[in-house]
Amino acid sequence: MMTETPKPTIDTLAALLGYMEHRAYFRANDRTSDDRHGYLVRQAFDEFGIHSVFCIEDGFKPTRLKPIVYLVQADTEVDLRRIWRKVWSQGSVPFLLAVVDGDVFICPAFGPPPSDISRLSKPLGDSLPAGLGSLRRSGLLSCLTWKEFDLKVGSSIDNILVGSIEALNNRARVEFPHLKEHRDLLNSLIGKFLYTYVLIDRGILDKTWLERKASEINVPVSIVNAMVAPSSLVDCETDWTTAAVMGIFAAVDSEINGSVFLIDKKQQELVPDRLCHMVHRVIRGGDVLNEGTRQLSFLDVSFSALRTETISAIYERFVAVEDKNKRRNDGVYYTPPHLADHVLDRVEAVRPIDENSRVIDAAAGSGIFLVGAYRRLMERHAPAGGWSPIHVTLARKLMTDCIHGREKHPQAANVCRFSLYLTLLDYVGRAPIEVLSATAKELKFLPDLSENIIAIDAFDDTGDRRVFTHVIGNPPWSSTTGQKHRRNKEQLPTAVELSLLQFQNELKEKKLPVAHNRLAEHFVWLAKIRLAAPNAVVGLVLPARSFIGRASTRFARSVASELSLRWVGNLSHLRRKLFQGADAATCVVVAENRVPDRDGKVAVYRPLLPSLPLGKGREIWALVSSDADVEVMRVADFQQGPNGWFRPAVLGRLDRRLNEALTDWSSLTKRTFGDFLERSELEISRGGSRNETGIERAGENIVALSAADVRRVTSDFRGLFAGNVILVPRSMSGATYYSDPVAYPSTYNGIIPSAQQKAFAVDPNAKTFAMEPAVVNSIKAYLDSDILRYFWFLFGPTYLMDNARLERGDLLAFPCPFRDAEDYRFIELGRSADPNDVILTAMEAGSEFRSSFEEFRTFRKKFANGKMPKESLDLFKGGAEKPYLKRLRDELVAALPSRPDLAVSWAAVDEGRADVTVLFDRRFSQQKTTTDLNGKYLSSSVLFLQPDVAQIVVAKPRSRYAWTVEQAVSDAGAILAEIGNV
Repeated sequence: MMTETPKPTIDTLAALLGYMEHRAYFRANDRTSDDRHGYLVRQAFDEFGIHSVFCIEDGFKPTRLKPIVYLVQADTEVDLRRIWRKVWSQGSVPFLLAVVDGDVFICPAFGPPPSDISRLSKPLGDSLPAGLGSLRRSGLLSCLTWKEFDLKVGSSIDNILVGSIEALNNRARVEFPHLKEHRDLLNSLIGKFLYTYVLIDRGILDKTWLERKASEINVPVSIVNAMVAPSSLVDCETDWTTAAVMGIFAAVDSEINGSVFLIDKKQQELVPDRLCHMVHRVIRGGDVLNEGTRQLSFLDVSFSALRTETISAIYERFVAVEDKNKRRNDGVYYTPPHLADHVLDRVEAVRPIDENSRVIDAAAGSGIFLVGAYRRLMERHAPAGGWSPIHVTLARKLMTDCIHGREKHPQAANVCRFSLYLTLLDYVGRAPIEVLSATAKELKFLPDLSENIIAIDAFDDTGDRRVFTHVIGNPPWSSTTGQKHRRNKEQLPTAVELSLLQFQNELKEKKLPVAHNRLAEHFVWLAKIRLAAPNAVVGLVLPARSFIGRASTRFARSVASELSLRWVGNLSHLRRKLFQGADAATCVVVAENRVPDRDGKVAVYRPLLPSLPLGKGREIWALVSSDADVEVMRVADFQQGPNGWFRPAVLGRLDRRLNEALTDWSSLTKRTFGDFLERSELEISRGGSRNETGIERAGENIVALSAADVRRVTSDFRGLFAGNVILVPRSMSGATYYSDPVAYPSTYNGIIPSAQQKAFAVDPNAKTFAMEPAVVNSIKAYLDSDILRYFWFLFGPTYLMDNARLERGDLLAFPCPFRDAEDYRFIELGRSADPNDVILTAMEAGSEFRSSFEEFRTFRKKFANGKMPKESLDLFKGGAEKPYLKRLRDELVAALPSRPDLAVSWAAVDEGRADVTVLFDRRFSQQKTTTDLNGKYLSSSVLFLQPDVAQIVVAKPRSRYAWTVEQAVSDAGAILAEIGNV
């Protein structure tokens, strides 16, 4: 009798993918002491039935693991759909791989299960089926592979839920017109339903308890049945009265002290009975909402698997839409969980959060940072054998002793408490409510957080005066001046405004500056002088413009002088990808509250989009790095220099070196554009508004003026508007000469003869001092040249950020090698077919500068304004590696003059990776050694030091952005730092 050959299993697939026996691969039945993957993976093992997980390291120090692939062995496709639904609801991994009856399924886990699950065309056998190659271990560890993935981040659980909540809110306001202006009430009602269903699906509220409570308050049992068993919707619509539903909600609130989204008696009177049933059917029964071309539904959501951080983020987003003007005025935007995790990781790298910590978020919102902090406490202090309901006293104590927040919006403060309650229940609440109540004995199971999470303005100092070991969060970014009242009426300041004014007076007394009147900058000083204990850690998400730019210099230098910087993450290049509905550039700052040592070390992280595991949609879901992506600098670098932290936070090693060299050259030789204009008797000044100039421009950028119009212009602007002017847009989109009078706004700078400005200042009927055409042509050629864009890149802090506003002061500081407008080389500039060469020749530019400029002109300039050039992840072609290798060797030889025979070579490892070998001593022959990434993510460069054979190997993706001359200098710096640590 023939025996049937066993069908391949998930272990077979894991082995073919290269996951097995790897330190970043974990199986549910083979737990290890390495628990860096944390709660999410344990939840997937224990509650989803996941077989194993493959992770990558985030690349920071200390490193943490990020789960990338869940693997599962499912009996049927129905089982797979159930697991996929939970994995999607958790929202933590991009991929779910399954083996069902010998067939392999690839499930994009950031999206919900489709109606038809497609399988691979080839069953699993002895070789890897086609279509799975990119999911090999080597592929997942390289940024180059990720560009092919369709991650479906737009269909992630938080986006779908927020869209569904907003659609449900809109539908309710259409069906019940009297609620049109009550968006907040509708969100509260939806929130209460969601909260109840989360507790039901997590097994905390069971049918027996709910039926008993329903009986006590005379609520129809049909409501309980429909809530507990959503697949059985044989309920009577007439049973769904507002009074009955509110009775259930009140019973839950009274039992576990988890009240959120308060709806008072007056508000309840506005809620129609039919609305309660409609909300229930949409959330629990799968009624589909149509919004444009999309169909939105809650049915695929597994509330038992929903990550608490996601729930917190969802509530923050939909509470924010209650009043979009208020959100804009307050500068409040939802913080994605991956960014909150990143900030907390960087904070804990300085000082871990433990039972002796006191953590505060003074603008807590829905509590995403506090939830993350509390989760770390629970992970760090887990009892032997893990958390269970019997440990509720310890869990409560950790929360009430360590977690604190302030939030001026009461509704958001309620959500913050709710989020913390859910997190506690994640660990010690996986049991029915009767068990939890019995365990808590005379206490309610959930602690009273009214003294921990306070609904109060952060600047109100009349209450809590305690100090804290950790100050964290993402404070509002709006201006303290706010938006003008739309009717322009004066209003008396509110209590909140008075507390802020008092704090501003305190800052003036202490001579602590703010750069842009932003609330975020006030929160930095609030942390410093009121909240942070001595040596406490401060970790905040802040506007990059608070630290980068001419107007930021005083604030940025002061922060670096008052706090000891430890981490600066310049996330400007990711600005459109971090926050929903906000484009502002972001900076993460972590510092200690102590007097800084000028020689202290600051880690600087400035990622570009192609370095991250993005996917086709280029959507960020994780922040990771490799060895050369984080540069260690001195505190002193942040305490000096123009444009705030521009040099250390924005520029890489090579760009910083060129910036400093050109600054010294232009200063010593007096060869700046400002020097050139002065010697040429020209001047530059911005345009102005109607109030400044007296000219109505009818909303147009540039308006022609008559002679009579010019006479009406105010004296400061008369010469600028009289004509004979070169207009330079602050976007540097092309200089234009106007011979006739024109008015223009402050988005333009005008260049005119100095004598013209003086003449018109005293005589409205003065005549213009015409510039020679050759001079005009040469000035335009200089301003429109590629080399000037390179100067903007090297000197203007806004180029990489938004490529929109070049400040006049920065333009005046640009190098200009010509003495004045009569310099023969300058006149040649306007006639030349290659202005860049004329400028470089006049500067006597060497090969290093020329090669750097050429790389900028052909490639790096395309990164401006937070963009990602398509070719950045293209495989480099033959010969493209030569400039990189030459610069890498030159840098190392210059730093190690004792190694003049140092050799640099490269070899392809596979289609997507190459290894660069640096041989320091030719007495050794180059050795082929194992360079296994071992879970390290390959964004640009991973270093392997091999001192026994006098060599170092740099693993690199074969993508263009990783082989630039700038990257060669960064890699050389990382190599030298690695050698220095030996």
